[in-house]
Amino acid sequence: GTGSSFYDITGANNAIATGFALVARGNEAGKWEELQQVNFGIDASLYDGKVGVVLDIFSKETVDLLFTAAEPATGGSAAPAARNIASMTNKGFDAQLSWRDNVTDKLGLDLSLTLGAYRNEITKISDSQTQFFSNSGTRIGTITLNRVGNAIGSYYGFETDGIFGSQGEVDAHADQAGKAVGRLRFKDQNADGVIDDQDRKVLGNYHPDMTLGFRVGGTYGKFDFSTFFLGSLGVEIWNFNKLFTDFYQFEANIRQEVADNHWSPTNTGSSIPAPDLAGRVFNNQPSDYYVEDGSYLRVESIQVGYSFDNIPSFDGKVRVYLQGQNLFTFTGYSGLDPAMSNFGRADISAGVDFGNYPSNKTLMAGVNVSF
Repeated sequence: GTGSSFYDITGANNAIATGFALVARGNEAGKWEELQQVNFGIDASLYDGKVGVVLDIFSKETVDLLFTAAEPATGGSAAPAARNIASMTNKGFDAQLSWRDNVTDKLGLDLSLTLGAYRNEITKISDSQTQFFSNSGTRIGTITLNRVGNAIGSYYGFETDGIFGSQGEVDAHADQAGKAVGRLRFKDQNADGVIDDQDRKVLGNYHPDMTLGFRVGGTYGKFDFSTFFLGSLGVEIWNFNKLFTDFYQFEANIRQEVADNHWSPTNTGSSIPAPDLAGRVFNNQPSDYYVEDGSYLRVESIQVGYSFDNIPSFDGKVRVYLQGQNLFTFTGYSGLDPAMSNFGRADISAGVDFGNYPSNKTLMAGVNVSF
């Protein structure tokens, strides 16, 4: 870059010459990551094909991940090269149990249950680095951490310890900036009497404990039906929207629950801090107040059809159907949609809801004609 390479090369002290400086370092030895995986599986068909069992247990280690490790200061201002030095593991299982049979002469059923679970862990970042932050450019600073021994994209912040309910509680608590009655109280993790960055901790991650899918399908005479349920259990979401709906960023509108159920001297059991424009910069610090259980069960699709196969003067079959998608979602998540989209996001920043657009609810009718 010429902007950082001007120099008084003649020594006259009245003019400078434009030179060149290295902006970024390359790595001729760079290559694709490598995957080392061990699987144990069972694929069985029982009772004349009526029952199916599929089980896959896996242990996967990804090595030689590219990471831009910091260089010593003697290396100059050029950006360091990305090198194949990081690694992580994923261990888990996928399973499916299915059953298909004719219950009566008219009724046939097709049931299947799919389960999956995995555990992600960063095992190495670099020889000199055991952690790095991501999502550091938010309005409240860094909110995700990648640390050896933890899952990639873990949430990072203060652990809340309720709300200050009296001046006595305020006075007895550690030295916390802006502490006051009705505001969030943060835990003093290292018991040094001061709430600072040393008290921040890993608060969870977006990796679910388990995912599941359940399908109920079948036929009854000329009718056919199919229903599919999709679920995610134990997943955690960083609801960044609370910066606006709970902490009045830009004097935005607030959630109904914040208006109706915030802390007050007559509502001391609330976990929502009291309305406080002056104190929002203290309440809105990165903390587990933003982290919510994103578990959900969704009726992904329902379809019912009817087939006409004895149509006069027509040698074929006609099927009409009605289908609905994303009809119902059962969840305790306060955001618009717990099924997070990873569009435009990397693994190190997934799981943060910056205003996730919800899945559309769709109703369709159609006709299938076969000749």
